[in-house]
Amino acid sequence: MHFTFKQLRYFEATARLGSISLAADELAVSPSAIASSIDGLEARLGVHLMMRRPAKGVELTPTGRAFAVHTQAILEELAAFDAHISSLGQSIRGNLRIGYFSSAAPYFIPRIVTKCARLHPDLALTMVESLNEKLTEMLLSGALDVVFGFSTELSQTLSFAPLFEAHTHAVVAADHPCAKRGSVRLKDLLGESFILPTTPEGVSYFRNLFTALGLKPDIVYHSQNYEMILNMVAARRGVSLFSVSPNQPELDRFRRVVRLPLEDPLPSLSYGITYRKLARNRHVIREFVDLSQSAFSREEWAAFGGPLPEAAAPRAPAAPNPAL
Repeated sequence: MHFTFKQLRYFEATARLGSISLAADELAVSPSAIASSIDGLEARLGVHLMMRRPAKGVELTPTGRAFAVHTQAILEELAAFDAHISSLGQSIRGNLRIGYFSSAAPYFIPRIVTKCARLHPDLALTMVESLNEKLTEMLLSGALDVVFGFSTELSQTLSFAPLFEAHTHAVVAADHPCAKRGSVRLKDLLGESFILPTTPEGVSYFRNLFTALGLKPDIVYHSQNYEMILNMVAARRGVSLFSVSPNQPELDRFRRVVRLPLEDPLPSLSYGITYRKLARNRHVIREFVDLSQSAFSREEWAAFGGPLPEAAAPRAPAAPNPAL
């Protein structure tokens, strides 16, 4: 190694604050100690990292700016490692900000929150409901720590932990003529009125499914509220398509609706938790992700992704376009 962690900390503070004296104040050391450390770092690396301008602070060179980015990542990783080691065998604490869209998330988040409260009573959870695009913006800006949703084309700064594969399926009333069938094709439902989600992602995704199959559905209602859609279907006002929904026993408890797998060769969608790779509270996020994945059995998680025909051929790989 050509440098020490102390040199990295001194350089990072100086680069961030733009001043050796301010960095010295923050770190409670002398300005000469900061300057000497940076001199040693530059000598070891054989490059100039910053220009020192009397009474004007410091200015990073192009090499210094690139080095500062990597330095910050290394120090954040070190801080997360230290926090993780310190928390082993202990209850984690702090605040975790969770984003979600109101599809099926309300059916599994309560169990996750309950388990988290039991294992980590000092961890405060803040819940934020919004649309996918807004949730991603908040995650990237640091306003959220984790987001429940579909995998998309992720930024290089984000990671995705899968929970289950979602398979688009039909939802019909329990007394619908197709309800007793083991599965249906989309064209079997063309004579019906469709009630679909109103989110931009949901509308475009489901329309694209019909277009790909050369079908023109009669879409008469839209709703952002999945409870509304399910109750409209139960009232025989139409049929719907979901990618994520409560499992059938859960539906039986509250509504007279049935989930039916689709025989059409449609791509699956990967549903899970997205989070920032270099978040300062990575050890808390990792613990929450592990806890979430273990909150349900593999079979229980798979049930949220909808049914498949018994003799279904393997589905196409997960599609990058999210359907809500």
